[in-house]
Amino acid sequence: MPNNITIDTNVFVHLFNPFQNRNGHIDDLLQGLVRQSRVTCYDVGEGKPDRIESEYLHQLGPIIKSGKTERIRIELFRYFFVISKKCYVQLNFASMLGVAIRRAMTPVGAEPSDHAFAYVACWADSPLITNNTVHFPRNTLCACARRHGSHTTDFYTTQNAIGALLA
Repeated sequence: MPNNITIDTNVFVHLFNPFQNRNGHIDDLLQGLVRQSRVTCYDVGEGKPDRIESEYLHQLGPIIKSGKTERIRIELFRYFFVISKKCYVQLNFASMLGVAIRRAMTPVGAEPSDHAFAYVACWADSPLITNNTVHFPRNTLCACARRHGSHTTDFYTTQNAIGALLA
């Protein structure tokens, strides 16, 4: 399995929600990925700002600026956003992969940033961790990934990722 990882923004947002982060499982997952020295996957835009980084900044900036986050969680952010090696993927939604992803995700109401996360994961042959199982229909996207050359891309919730990626 490649050492790449793609992480949807909601995983980092849910880190601070006790209902979503039951028993600290998201903390455990992210710490395990740090121990594995995972390479974090990002997009480079189609003449636009990078969608993944922009979404991270938009959604997580207020959390970080609030100063109410525990030091260990700030260090997790630092790893994934600053320290980790990066894999950059050029988005091309006119490609066969891009068209297939949009066909799979648009009917379920996925946002353009969701398309970017899925494209990056498929192109980088990377698992994607998300808690949005509606916008990321696992079976459909895995089939799409296989048809377009990705052999290890899979789509996990934070709960499922612990067993699949840290075992």
